[in-house]
Amino acid sequence: MSRFDKTIKVVTEPPMRNPDAKPWKFVPLTSEERRNFSRYPFRAEILIKPLSSLTAIQARTVNLGRMGCFVETEHPLVLGSIVKISICTMTSTFEAEARVIHEGDGRGVALEFTSVDSKQMAMLRELLKMVKEESRFERFATRAG
Repeated sequence: MSRFDKTIKVVTEPPMRNPDAKPWKFVPLTSEERRNFSRYPFRAEILIKPLSSLTAIQARTVNLGRMGCFVETEHPLVLGSIVKISICTMTSTFEAEARVIHEGDGRGVALEFTSVDSKQMAMLRELLKMVKEESRFERFATRAG
C-alpha cells in the first residue's frame, strides 16, 4: 500500500447523487476522445507559473494522465507557451514543466508535460496508479443529454 492510498481521495460524482440529476449513460469513445494516453478524473490544486511572467495562477485540475492534465481556469494562457506547474496533494507536490496545447473556450487549458525529472516521474506514476484504481469506469461515462 502506498502512502497515497490513505490520504488522497479522488473527487468524483456518483451516479444519481442529486435526485434531479440526469442518469449516466455509457458511450463508446469517439474519435475526438481517442488519445495516445489515458486521462483519469483528478481534482487537485495546481499552481501555474508562465515562464514569461512574474505572477502565478492558482487553479484546479480536472483530469490527469501520464503526459499531461486539463486545468479549470478563467485566466488566459498563450497557446504553445511554457509554464512551470505544481500540483498539490495532501502529502506531496508534483512539479514539472509543461506546454499549453489547448484552451477550452475560457473554461480551462490542456497542459502537456515537457520536462519531468525522475523523482517527479516516479511520484506521478504512483499517483496515477492510485487514481486509475479508483476511476476505472468513469472515463467512459457521460451524462445523458
